[in-house]
Amino acid sequence: MPRRGSAGPAERLLFAVAALAAEMGRELIRERTLDGVRAVAAGPRPSPPAGSTSSGPAASR
Repeated sequence: MPRRGSAGPAERLLFAVAALAAEMGRELIRERTLDGVRAVAAGPRPSPPAGSTSSGPAASR
């Protein structure tokens, strides 16, 4: 019977994978946040010409 509070190799591996996924998610959020801060600091973007249609990933939202 394993000691209470001890984890076997499978549990340690599962924990390591979960920790890695959390770290990657944190880094993605940080990168996107910094991209947004840089975009705001760069100033306003020019408006599209009147009557133009948008065709990009944001257009389908």
